[in-house]
Amino acid sequence: MLEKLNLKKNNFNICLSLLRIYLSFLVVNAHCLDIKKNIYTFLIKNFLPVPTFYIMSFYFFHKTLLSKNIEKFIQRFERLLIPYIIWPIIIWILHNLLYILSKFYFPLYFRDLIIQLLTGHRYIQTLWFQLNLILETGLFIIILLIFKNNIIFILLNIELFAYILQYSNYNFKIYSNLNYEIKYSLGRFAEIIPFSVSGFMMSYFGFIDYLRKYRMKCLYLNLIIFIIICKYEIFNKEKGFFYSGIKLNILSICLFINFSIININIQNTRIIGFIKEISKFTYGIYFLHIPVMKYLNNYIKIIKNRNLFGSILIFIICFIICLIANKLFYKSKLIYLFK
Repeated sequence: MLEKLNLKKNNFNICLSLLRIYLSFLVVNAHCLDIKKNIYTFLIKNFLPVPTFYIMSFYFFHKTLLSKNIEKFIQRFERLLIPYIIWPIIIWILHNLLYILSKFYFPLYFRDLIIQLLTGHRYIQTLWFQLNLILETGLFIIILLIFKNNIIFILLNIELFAYILQYSNYNFKIYSNLNYEIKYSLGRFAEIIPFSVSGFMMSYFGFIDYLRKYRMKCLYLNLIIFIIICKYEIFNKEKGFFYSGIKLNILSICLFINFSIININIQNTRIIGFIKEISKFTYGIYFLHIPVMKYLNNYIKIIKNRNLFGSILIFIICFIICLIANKLFYKSKLIYLFK
C-alpha cells in the first residue's frame, strides 16, 4: 500500500504518521461500521482513505523511481508481492480449518484461492488495492525506462486519458458486466491512476516544500476548496467503481497537503514513539481488519453490532497481532505482511 516512511523526529513526518493512522482507522470504519447510520459517514465518503494512500505511496516512490536502481525496484515489488500472495494462502488455510473444526460458514475451494491471486478480490476484497499498486508500479517503471526524459509528459497524458475513460463512462461500460472480482479490481485501475500521478508530481516538483512557505494561507485555501467541493456539485457525476472523478483527487490532495505542511510541536518523546509505533503497522491493520471482523463476528457482540466501539476493538486487535508478528518475523521478509 505504502512506502515505508523514514520517520524522524520532525513535525512533517509525525504529521504524516498521524495521517496514516487516521486513514487506517477510516478504512476499518468503512468496512466494520454500519456507515449508513454513523456520524463518520461524511468523513469516509469525502476523505476516502484509498486515494490518499495512493498519493502517499507514489509521493515517496518518486525518488526510488528516478534513481533507476534495479535493487530498489525489486525490493518494492517484494514488499508488494509477498503480502499479496501470502495473505490469501494464510486466510484460505485458516478459513478451511475453522470450517472443518466448527462448520464455519462455508469452505473455500482451491479455485477461490486462484481467483483471489489473479484478481485480488474474492474472499479478501481489500487486496484489489495491492494488485493495482503492483500494476501501477510496473507501469511507472516501464514508462521511465522507455521514455526516460519525457516521463512527466507521458504521466500527465495517462492521467488525462484516465479521466476521459471515467467521464465518458467508457471505463464503466467495459467492466460493469464482468464478474465482480474483475470489475472491482481491474475496473478501478483507470480510477486510481490519477491519484498515483498526483503523488508523483507533487514530489517531483517539490510542491510540498514550496507550500510550507505559505502554510496558513494554504490551510485556509484548502478549507475553502473542501467546503465548496462538498457543498456544491461542481463536477459531473460519472459512473464508476467508487473511486472515479476528479473530486476525490482534489480532496485527497488537499488532505495530504494539510498534514504535510501543518506545524504540530510534540515534545513528549513517549507520545512521538507511540505514534510511530502505530503508524508502522497501518499496512498490517489494512490486511487484517476484515478477517478479524469476520472471524470474531459471532463471538463478540460489539463487533457483530458494527458500532464504533467494535471498530476500535478491531483496530486494537489488529495492532496487537502486528506487534507480536514484528517480534517473531523482524529478521524475515514475512514482516512485509505487517509493516
